[in-house]
Amino acid sequence: MKVEVSNGTNHLKLRYNGNRSVMPRHPGAEIKEPLRKAILKQLGLK
Repeated sequence: MKVEVSNGTNHLKLRYNGNRSVMPRHPGAEIKEPLRKAILKQLGLK
């Protein structure tokens, strides 16, 4: 299985095994640890 990624205006839309999440795609901004953990949890990877 792989994570499907589609582009939004300012975010990436992620799908994995029927679960969905969004990830910001802002230039120069790093994803902080709490957001990374939340995305993994929403996708069912953690």
